Amino acid sequence: MTTPTKPASLEKHDKSAPDPGLLYMIGHYEVNICVHQYDADEVRSWLPPELELMDNPYSAKGKHPANLLFGYETEVEVNWTKWLPGVSYHEFGVVIPYIRYKDAKYAYNGPFLFTPIIFVDKDLISFGGEVVYGFPKRIGKFSVSDTAYAVLDTEWPSDYVRASIADTSNQVKPEGRKAITNLLQQPSVSQKADGSWSSSGFWWNLDTAQMTDATVQGNVTPYYLPGLPLAKRPFEGSGSSDFTKGGAYKLITDWSLTLPQPLTKDWSPWNESGLPSIPPGEGSGNG
Repeated sequence: MTTPTKPASLEKHDKSAPDPGLLYMIGHYEVNICVHQYDADEVRSWLPPELELMDNPYSAKGKHPANLLFGYETEVEVNWTKWLPGVSYHEFGVVIPYIRYKDAKYAYNGPFLFTPIIFVDKDLISFGGEVVYGFPKRIGKFSVSDTAYAVLDTEWPSDYVRASIADTSNQVKPEGRKAITNLLQQPSVSQKADGSWSSSGFWWNLDTAQMTDATVQGNVTPYYLPGLPLAKRPFEGSGSSDFTKGGAYKLITDWSLTLPQPLTKDWSPWNESGLPSIPPGEGSGNG
């Protein structure tokens, strides 16, 4: 992978973003994202019983989209420690958009992002992500170049994921940028190992992010995901013209992430999914 673009500004939180509080995380992200359409029943099997899928504009019939992230994080740090060197690490993750609570009893009940698995190559990041935020981060071995990305799980003698990547350098068109914002700019919900719940607000800063169309294809061995047999499953996506058919793009952005917050927090300012926030008492979606 090429040398990361130097962050334009990590001095403070983006002024156009919701208030993250006094203490929050910041970083710079270069990532190729493949939006793949999985069978909806399979995606449901990755969710805790308290969560369900939502109807949304980007699901093909009988399918639900998942964002596959092939990324490199740099300058990751707490906002109060900007004078110290930030942490850099590779990260592969499966991030499912348009998730909601079945029992709508909070101020904000969806749409959320839910992440069933993340692989990283730094122990500190794995520990902090899992213990503090409830993101299921695992340590993996990464082999990365400009055109290929592979993750070997240290606990299994085969690749967890292997992908070929081609960046077209074609700028994503406005309608594509809008769809990407809808698919990514949602607050996150997660469940820790002790069963407790956590929610947080990741601000992608997509208004000023660099986005170019790409082609990503490969195989994933989803043995860490419930409901799926041990087998390599293909994925692919190209461009940003119609995400109901899949898609892929390269994203370069600076981001911020709130600390975990009580479930009673209203996350509506972080919701740019194209769907209204679900208020307390509203019935289920498509399950």
